[in-house]
Amino acid sequence: MRNRLREFLIAASRQSRSEMEISMIKCLCVGLGGAAGAMLRYLIGLVPVGASNGFPVKTLLINILGAFVIGVLAVLGESIPFHRFWY
Repeated sequence: MRNRLREFLIAASRQSRSEMEISMIKCLCVGLGGAAGAMLRYLIGLVPVGASNGFPVKTLLINILGAFVIGVLAVLGESIPFHRFWY
């Protein structure tokens, strides 16, 4: 574990300032996406759905909605030239 951390810190110290900024932006985007997903999952979980047979309807709806959002983001990522920001 210590060796992995040491290797990570050495590799991070060799990055230029712009590479570090890009890495931080990527990290922030992942964190914001995770926070938004967690909040939406919680809010959808509050929706009263009568499932008397024990089938997890809310989980199914959350997963379908999440797949849809990921698909929309993937299409937007292909159509908008974000590559300038990532490389």
